[in-house]
Amino acid sequence: MRLLDAYLLRELLVPLFYCLVGFQVFWTAFDLYSHLDEYRELNLGVADVAHLYILKMPELLGTVLPVALLLALLYTLTNLSRHNEIVAMRTAGLSLVRISRPFLLVGVLMSVLLFLVTEYFGPRAAERMAEIQTRQAASEEESPWVDRVIVRKDHQGNIQTLGPLSFNRKTQELRDVVAELNSTARDRDLYLPDTNRVVNSAENVSRGEWTPRGWLFHNVNHFKYQRGSSLWPNPEQSVFHEMILVTNLNISPTEILTEVERKRIQVRLSSHDAGKRLLFTVRELLEFTNGEKAPSPGTKEYSMVHTQLHGRLAQPLTCVVVVLIALPFGAFLGRRSAFVGVAASVVMCFAYFMLFRLGMAMGMGGALAAMGIWGPLVAAWLPNFSFATIGLGLSWKMR
Repeated sequence: MRLLDAYLLRELLVPLFYCLVGFQVFWTAFDLYSHLDEYRELNLGVADVAHLYILKMPELLGTVLPVALLLALLYTLTNLSRHNEIVAMRTAGLSLVRISRPFLLVGVLMSVLLFLVTEYFGPRAAERMAEIQTRQAASEEESPWVDRVIVRKDHQGNIQTLGPLSFNRKTQELRDVVAELNSTARDRDLYLPDTNRVVNSAENVSRGEWTPRGWLFHNVNHFKYQRGSSLWPNPEQSVFHEMILVTNLNISPTEILTEVERKRIQVRLSSHDAGKRLLFTVRELLEFTNGEKAPSPGTKEYSMVHTQLHGRLAQPLTCVVVVLIALPFGAFLGRRSAFVGVAASVVMCFAYFMLFRLGMAMGMGGALAAMGIWGPLVAAWLPNFSFATIGLGLSWKMR
C-alpha cells in the first residue's frame, strides 16, 4: 500500500467509525424509546431486550452502513478540498481515478461485508426476533412437525401423491399417512389411516419411516383398485396392515423437505413484510426458482420471488453507489461550497433509497409482472444503474 492510499484511508476510516457508532447509538435509543411500552407488555427482561437489539443489527446495517459511509466520505472529501489537498494531488499528475481508488476499495469491502451479514445472519435474525417478541423462550425449540404437507410427483407415468399428512423435519417420519399411486397402466394403490380404529398409544398411530428400500408404513389401510380405474368406494382389495413396505413410492424425504421449504417461502412472500424488506437468502431463493415447480415469467409469484432475489444481490452494492455519488459532490462542489456539496449528495442518496424501496414495492406487488423476466431486473437494479451513472457522469464532467 502506498503512502497516499494509507493517508486517504486514515482520513476516511476515523470519521466512518464515529458515524457508524453514532448512528447505532442514535437508532437504538430512538427505537427503544418508541417500543418501551411494548417490551413492558411482553414482560421482556434486560437480557431479552439486549438480545433483540443485537438481532436487529443485520437489518439495520442495510441502511446505516451506506449512510454512514456517505457522511464519512463527504466529511473526508470536504476537508481535503478545503485544504486544497485534492488540487495538489491533481497538480502532481494524479488522476481522479487514482485518488478515488482507496475510497472505492472501501465501498467494495463494505458491499461484501453487507452481503455476507444479510445472507448468513439477516433472515435468521428476523425469525429469532419474532420468537422473542412473541415470548417464546430462548431454550424452547421449534416443533419439528409440519402439518398438511402435500407432495406430487410424476414418476415414469405413475402419478404419485403423499399427503396431506404431517412430516417431521428432524426424524423424516410421517404421521397420519396418506399416499396414492395411480397410473392408467397399473393398478391404483391408496394408503390411508384406519379411521375405525381407536388410537390409544403412539404405536397405533398411522405413520411412516424412510428405509433404504423405500417407505415403511405402519397401521394403514391399503386399498387396491382395478387397472385404470379410479372408482370409489369399491376397491378390488382392501387390507389393513400393521406394517407394509412400499417400494414403488419414489418420493424421498429430501423431496418432502424441499416442498416444505417451498411452502414456507410462499407463505412469507404473501406476508405484509415481504414488500418492505428482504426476507430470504440467495440460496433459498435459488432453490425455489430452480425446482420443478418454479414460477413462470409473467406471473405475480415470479415477480415476487425474483424481485427478492435481485434485491438481495443489488442491495449490498449501495455502498459502491454511495461512493460514486459522494466523489463529485464532496471533491468538487465541496471546494466551492461545503454546504451545497453535502446537501446535494445527501438529497441524491435519499432519492436513491426512495427509488430502491419503490422498485421493491412495485416488484413485490406484481405491478411489473407484465414485463416478464425484465420486471424484477428493473425493480432491483434500476436505482443502482441510474445513480451510479449519474455519479460517474458528474465525476467525468468535473474531472
